[in-house]
Amino acid sequence: MSRAFAVVRPDDATTLLLRACLLDGDKAQNAFWEWLDRVDDPFAALRSGPWRAKTVLPLLHANLRRVQCRPDDPAFRSHLRAANERERLRTAPHREVVRSVLDTMAADGHTLRLLASGVLAETAYPAPELRHCYGVELVVHGHEIEDVARTLQRVATPSPDDASLLVHVTTVPIRLRTRIAPACFSTSRPDAEFVSAPDYVYGIPCLVLPPEQMLVQICTEAFCSGVASGDVTWITDAWFAHAAAPELDWDMFTTIVDDRRLHIPVATILSYLARDIGLPVPEHTIADLDRVAGRASRTERDLALSFVWPAARRSIGPGSRKRLAPRVAMAFARSRLAPVPGFLRATQDVDTSLDLVLAYARRPLRFARRHVPFLRRRQTPK
Repeated sequence: MSRAFAVVRPDDATTLLLRACLLDGDKAQNAFWEWLDRVDDPFAALRSGPWRAKTVLPLLHANLRRVQCRPDDPAFRSHLRAANERERLRTAPHREVVRSVLDTMAADGHTLRLLASGVLAETAYPAPELRHCYGVELVVHGHEIEDVARTLQRVATPSPDDASLLVHVTTVPIRLRTRIAPACFSTSRPDAEFVSAPDYVYGIPCLVLPPEQMLVQICTEAFCSGVASGDVTWITDAWFAHAAAPELDWDMFTTIVDDRRLHIPVATILSYLARDIGLPVPEHTIADLDRVAGRASRTERDLALSFVWPAARRSIGPGSRKRLAPRVAMAFARSRLAPVPGFLRATQDVDTSLDLVLAYARRPLRFARRHVPFLRRRQTPK
């Protein structure tokens, strides 16, 4: 089963590029030169590769300067400088947007709970412009959404289709989240209670995730949504989140994973970070998570397969030479067509035996409509 989850891991070339962004000294230099040897055209690899690696160009520029590694191609050096300057110019106004949102909420006495990306850019990365950010994510209790949304209407417009989404006057999205993990991984406690560590962001007192919960959050977001879009910022987020908290309590980290039954997502992501990138994770932590993930229930496995299926489709999409191994393809097909009952109960409104029968009856037809061309519904011309 672990081979099916391997699709969430970036390819070897992207891994080398990320090592060049993060490591020190000769390790970073060697990774960069090996990456250049691996790709035929570095510009094309950054522009059209399966992973959105161009978002880390400012970080690559900064780290190559730090380790005194100078690319031979002057065009590539100019490309790095331009990417760094472009991100620096867009970071300042984005920070002003976030500050205006926080000031507006604080003025009405709302508790400010910020999620990872904006917090890490300000508190963990060497400089805010080294982490591409777009949007503001706030964690609220379910009963707070209406009040918070009403307050934010001073600086943003609510979405007509989603009560938890507003759009700032500068078009930056503001997301109000009641969950920090998918509902199937929820606990009895409201997720907002986990955002409990006091900190100052933009000079404003806020609540953020404690370091252990932050790393769990990064791994979970990567597995459940980030890899589907080819995002790689979760790798640099994890690196700098750990660097900002070198005394991280790994026993507490494991307890958080146990409480939410996140063993498969976290074990998959953390093993890649440790073994391929070089994140200093105790070997016993990875071994313990791998062991429990290997004994996960069929419901947990089908849930995990559903999250990585988009990444699997992307990895074998048009123009890709990659193909899924037969056993991996069969695992995905079975999970899409005939998942275990626990999966349907966790993801759909399935309360009775009849609901379960109907849910199973609909799945093959839905699968066929998506993947068999002549069964797809024709789009009505506009």
